[in-house]
Formats: sequence, structure tokens, C-alpha cells
Amino acid sequence: MVEESVVLKLELKNVPELIIKVYEFNTETYYKKNMVPFDTSISLQGMEPSFMRKERERFFNVKKNKIISEEFIFDELKGKVGTFIIEF
Repeated sequence: MVEESVVLKLELKNVPELIIKVYEFNTETYYKKNMVPFDTSISLQGMEPSFMRKERERFFNVKKNKIISEEFIFDELKGKVGTFIIEF
């Protein structure tokens, strides 16, 4: 539902800091400009993210070579409709 936050679960190993970038795309404008449907393999090189954050504190006490499961909540996307690419 649109009113809910987006939640992604990742398995991580040897990550002292994680930079998360969220890109928002207007697929209608993309289609009108390129005359092809939006392709999620789009290059993000040189693009400004809609927002970004760094996660560091949650990894301080994690032992080296240990695989951990982490859940990332994106309250910023609550209530939004559209196409988003989240880069970790």
C-alpha cells in the first residue's frame, strides 16, 4: 500500500559503512524524451540522488567475516507513487 514505508532486507558481510542513494524517476517524462519504456538498467553515473544517507553505527560491533541480515526502512517513500532505484 502507498501509506506503508518501503522495507528492504539485505545480507551483508564486512561492511564498515554503507552509503544508500535513492533515485526517483518520472517514467512518463522519460518515455516522452526517449520514446522507449523505462529501463531499470539505466546508468546512474552523474545523476543526483533524490536523497541519500550513510549507515555506520549499526556496523560498529559486527565481527569481521560475519554475515548479518539488516532491514532498511525508507519512511521517505511513504505515500509516494513512482519508480525508484535504491543503490547500496
